[in-house]
Amino acid sequence: LRGHRDLLPGEPALHVALSSYFLRPSDANGDVRLSQRPETGRAPRIIDTGGFLADEALFLGGELGYGAGPLTLQLEGGSIAYEGPFASPRFAGWSAQAAWRWTGEARPYDAADGVFGRIRPDRPLGDGGFGALETALRMTQVDLSDDAVTGGELTTFGAVVNWLPITRVRISANLIRASTEREGRPDVDETLVTLRTGVDW
Repeated sequence: LRGHRDLLPGEPALHVALSSYFLRPSDANGDVRLSQRPETGRAPRIIDTGGFLADEALFLGGELGYGAGPLTLQLEGGSIAYEGPFASPRFAGWSAQAAWRWTGEARPYDAADGVFGRIRPDRPLGDGGFGALETALRMTQVDLSDDAVTGGELTTFGAVVNWLPITRVRISANLIRASTEREGRPDVDETLVTLRTGVDW
Protein backbone atom coordinates (compact mmCIF):
# COMPACT_ATOMS: atom_id res chain seq x y z
CA LEU A 1 0.00 0.00 0.00
CA ARG A 2 1.20 3.51 -0.74
CA GLY A 3 1.25 6.19 1.91
CA HIS A 4 1.06 3.90 4.96
CA ARG A 5 3.27 4.52 8.00
CA ASP A 6 4.45 2.32 10.84
CA LEU A 7 3.20 4.09 13.99
CA LEU A 8 5.87 2.39 16.13
CA PRO A 9 9.08 2.46 14.08
CA GLY A 10 12.45 1.50 15.50
CA GLU A 11 13.64 -1.37 17.63
CA PRO A 12 11.30 -2.15 20.56
CA ALA A 13 12.90 -2.46 24.01
CA LEU A 14 11.54 -4.24 27.08
CA HIS A 15 13.09 -3.44 30.46
CA VAL A 16 12.53 -5.64 33.54
CA ALA A 17 14.40 -5.09 36.81
CA LEU A 18 14.19 -6.22 40.43
CA SER A 19 15.97 -4.66 43.39
CA SER A 20 16.36 -5.32 47.09
CA TYR A 21 18.44 -3.96 49.94
CA PHE A 22 18.75 -4.30 53.70
CA LEU A 23 19.49 -1.33 55.93
CA ARG A 24 19.87 -0.21 59.50
CA PRO A 25 18.87 3.34 60.48
CA SER A 26 21.83 5.72 60.41
CA ASP A 27 20.55 7.50 63.52
CA ALA A 28 22.23 6.04 66.62
CA ASN A 29 18.88 5.92 68.43
CA GLY A 30 17.15 4.10 65.57
CA ASP A 31 14.88 7.06 64.82
CA VAL A 32 13.28 6.96 61.34
CA ARG A 33 11.10 9.52 59.55
CA LEU A 34 9.66 9.35 56.02
CA SER A 35 7.77 12.04 54.11
CA GLN A 36 6.69 12.80 50.55
CA ARG A 37 6.02 15.83 48.32
CA PRO A 38 3.50 15.83 45.43
CA GLU A 39 6.07 15.33 42.61
CA THR A 40 7.69 18.76 42.73
CA GLY A 41 10.56 19.93 44.89
CA ARG A 42 8.88 23.31 45.47
CA ALA A 43 5.82 21.84 47.21
CA PRO A 44 5.69 21.09 50.95
CA ARG A 45 5.82 17.54 52.27
CA ILE A 46 2.15 16.71 52.70
CA ILE A 47 2.41 13.19 54.12
CA ASP A 48 4.80 12.47 56.99
CA THR A 49 5.28 9.52 59.32
CA GLY A 50 6.82 11.59 62.09
CA GLY A 51 9.58 9.86 64.01
CA PHE A 52 9.39 6.18 64.90
CA LEU A 53 11.91 3.62 66.12
CA ALA A 54 13.23 0.84 63.89
CA ASP A 55 16.13 -1.58 64.18
CA GLU A 56 16.29 -2.62 60.51
CA ALA A 57 14.42 -2.54 57.20
CA LEU A 58 14.16 -4.55 53.99
CA PHE A 59 13.28 -2.99 50.63
CA LEU A 60 11.86 -4.91 47.63
CA GLY A 61 11.18 -3.20 44.31
CA GLY A 62 10.57 -3.77 40.64
CA GLU A 63 10.60 -1.87 37.33
CA LEU A 64 8.97 -2.52 33.97
CA GLY A 65 9.54 -0.42 30.88
CA TYR A 66 8.67 -0.66 27.19
CA GLY A 67 9.83 1.56 24.37
CA ALA A 68 8.99 1.38 20.69
CA GLY A 69 9.48 4.34 18.40
CA PRO A 70 7.84 7.45 19.90
CA LEU A 71 6.08 5.48 22.67
CA THR A 72 7.50 4.81 26.14
CA LEU A 73 5.65 3.04 28.96
CA GLN A 74 7.10 2.78 32.46
CA LEU A 75 5.93 1.20 35.71
CA GLU A 76 7.84 0.96 38.98
CA GLY A 77 7.02 0.22 42.58
CA GLY A 78 8.34 -1.09 45.84
CA SER A 79 7.77 -1.63 49.52
CA ILE A 80 9.95 -1.24 52.59
CA ALA A 81 9.29 -3.20 55.77
CA TYR A 82 10.66 -1.92 59.09
CA GLU A 83 11.22 -3.95 62.23
CA GLY A 84 11.04 -1.96 65.46
CA PRO A 85 10.42 -2.33 69.19
CA PHE A 86 6.97 -0.71 69.12
CA ALA A 87 5.81 -0.92 65.50
CA SER A 88 6.80 -2.85 62.37
CA PRO A 89 5.18 -0.94 59.50
CA ARG A 90 5.41 -1.76 55.81
CA PHE A 91 5.18 1.20 53.43
CA ALA A 92 4.62 0.98 49.68
CA GLY A 93 4.53 3.14 46.59
CA TRP A 94 4.28 2.91 42.82
CA SER A 95 4.16 5.08 39.72
CA ALA A 96 3.11 4.57 36.09
CA GLN A 97 3.79 6.76 33.07
CA ALA A 98 2.99 6.78 29.36
CA ALA A 99 4.87 9.17 27.03
CA TRP A 100 4.52 9.94 23.33
CA ARG A 101 6.86 11.99 21.09
CA TRP A 102 4.72 13.77 18.51
CA THR A 103 7.77 14.55 16.40
CA GLY A 104 8.57 10.83 16.08
CA GLU A 105 11.79 10.44 18.09
CA ALA A 106 12.54 7.14 19.81
CA ARG A 107 14.02 7.15 23.29
CA PRO A 108 17.07 4.88 23.00
CA TYR A 109 17.60 2.08 25.50
CA ASP A 110 21.05 1.64 27.03
CA ALA A 111 21.32 -2.10 27.70
CA ALA A 112 24.66 -1.71 29.51
CA ASP A 113 23.21 0.65 32.15
CA GLY A 114 19.62 -0.63 31.99
CA VAL A 115 18.05 2.80 31.37
CA PHE A 116 16.19 4.69 28.67
CA GLY A 117 18.50 7.43 27.39
CA ARG A 118 17.99 11.05 26.45
CA ILE A 119 15.84 12.18 23.56
CA ARG A 120 17.75 13.61 20.60
CA PRO A 121 15.60 15.76 18.28
CA ASP A 122 15.60 14.48 14.71
CA ARG A 123 15.24 18.07 13.47
CA PRO A 124 16.74 20.47 16.04
CA LEU A 125 15.65 24.08 16.28
CA GLY A 126 17.94 26.22 14.14
CA ASP A 127 18.72 23.32 11.85
CA GLY A 128 15.54 23.39 9.79
CA GLY A 129 13.29 21.92 12.48
CA PHE A 130 11.22 22.55 15.60
CA GLY A 131 12.99 20.19 17.99
CA ALA A 132 11.25 17.30 19.79
CA LEU A 133 7.82 17.53 21.42
CA GLU A 134 6.73 15.00 24.04
CA THR A 135 3.60 14.67 26.16
CA ALA A 136 3.14 12.27 29.06
CA LEU A 137 0.58 11.17 31.64
CA ARG A 138 1.63 9.92 35.06
CA MET A 139 0.04 8.49 38.21
CA THR A 140 1.80 7.97 41.53
CA GLN A 141 0.66 6.59 44.86
CA VAL A 142 2.55 6.45 48.17
CA ASP A 143 1.17 4.93 51.38
CA LEU A 144 2.98 5.81 54.62
CA SER A 145 0.40 4.38 57.02
CA ASP A 146 0.70 0.93 58.57
CA ASP A 147 0.69 -0.65 62.01
CA ALA A 148 0.94 2.19 64.56
CA VAL A 149 2.39 4.70 62.08
CA THR A 150 -0.11 7.04 60.37
CA GLY A 151 1.87 9.04 57.83
CA GLY A 152 -0.95 9.24 55.31
CA GLU A 153 -1.57 8.25 51.70
CA LEU A 154 -0.76 10.46 48.70
CA THR A 155 -2.12 10.04 45.16
CA THR A 156 -1.05 12.27 42.28
CA PHE A 157 -2.12 12.53 38.65
CA GLY A 158 0.12 14.47 36.31
CA ALA A 159 0.27 15.69 32.72
CA VAL A 160 3.50 17.01 31.25
CA VAL A 161 4.59 18.67 28.02
CA ASN A 162 8.31 18.56 27.21
CA TRP A 163 9.88 20.59 24.42
CA LEU A 164 13.48 19.82 23.50
CA PRO A 165 14.58 22.45 20.97
CA ILE A 166 18.06 20.89 20.83
CA THR A 167 19.77 17.93 22.47
CA ARG A 168 20.47 18.49 26.20
CA VAL A 169 17.99 21.39 26.56
CA ARG A 170 14.46 20.73 27.85
CA ILE A 171 11.57 23.05 28.70
CA SER A 172 8.80 21.38 30.72
CA ALA A 173 5.29 22.32 31.82
CA ASN A 174 3.60 20.13 34.44
CA LEU A 175 0.04 19.99 35.71
CA ILE A 176 -0.21 17.96 38.94
CA ARG A 177 -3.33 16.99 40.85
CA ALA A 178 -2.55 15.79 44.39
CA SER A 179 -4.82 14.40 47.10
CA THR A 180 -4.18 12.83 50.48
CA GLU A 181 -5.87 10.70 53.11
CA ARG A 182 -4.44 11.53 56.55
CA GLU A 183 -5.76 10.09 59.79
CA GLY A 184 -6.30 12.75 62.44
CA ARG A 185 -5.40 15.63 60.06
CA PRO A 186 -7.27 17.48 57.32
CA ASP A 187 -6.90 15.94 53.88
CA VAL A 188 -5.14 17.91 51.15
CA ASP A 189 -6.65 18.32 47.69
CA GLU A 190 -4.65 20.67 45.45
CA THR A 191 -3.61 21.45 41.88
CA LEU A 192 -0.08 22.54 41.05
CA VAL A 193 1.40 24.00 37.87
CA THR A 194 5.17 24.03 37.35
CA LEU A 195 7.45 25.33 34.60
CA ARG A 196 11.05 24.20 34.35
CA THR A 197 14.02 24.62 32.04
CA GLY A 198 16.86 22.12 32.24
CA VAL A 199 20.30 21.83 30.64
CA ASP A 200 22.46 18.73 31.06
CA TRP A 201 25.92 17.82 29.83
